[in-house]
Amino acid sequence: MDWYAHYPADYMKHTDHLSMLEDSAYRRLLDSYYAKGKPLSADPKHLLSICRAFASEEQNAVMSVINQFFVLKGKFYHNERADKEIEKAEIISQIRKTSGKKGGLAKAKQVPEQKLEQMPKQMLPHRERDISLNPVQDARLVLECRDDFKRIREVDVVLVLRNNFNKQTYKQNLEAFLVDAANQTEKIKNPTGMLRAYMSKQPAGTIKKEVRGL
Repeated sequence: MDWYAHYPADYMKHTDHLSMLEDSAYRRLLDSYYAKGKPLSADPKHLLSICRAFASEEQNAVMSVINQFFVLKGKFYHNERADKEIEKAEIISQIRKTSGKKGGLAKAKQVPEQKLEQMPKQMLPHRERDISLNPVQDARLVLECRDDFKRIREVDVVLVLRNNFNKQTYKQNLEAFLVDAANQTEKIKNPTGMLRAYMSKQPAGTIKKEVRGL
């Protein structure tokens, strides 16, 4: 990754107890983590090399940070926040690559001057045959099934679909969501939560009202 999102207030909230050496070590470890887009090798020599830690107090600072902010899984140290940010960056990259190709739904499928939520189910432009099993492409169907869904962050929709796309009921659940969301006359206050609830259902089509608070 050439860049990564840094949230100063959030960072300081979780690191204000660190010494200057520990803070420096943590930032260098994160820079390496994001630059390579993958967890850190658990080899102590590699970790110390990343931080250029030569003195004993510097080496102690590195291992202190590792113990506080990283979890050992197999032969690699994982940082939960970094893993999530890298996943989001990958999704955004996929969205940018496909947005120009797809361009949304074809104009032939669009029904002008008629709100989707007022259309009968048989007239909806989004049907199961349009669902591609590609979370990035399917996110477009979600964002376009209602005018007020344009405010949703595309990356959040992709994450929900990506977490459920290997289920046998993926298509059925997504189809049920598209139909019910488009036909719901009331404003949907938590569309991402509603989508998450639909995608987790087996079988699909059993939820008819928005699930709040997810």
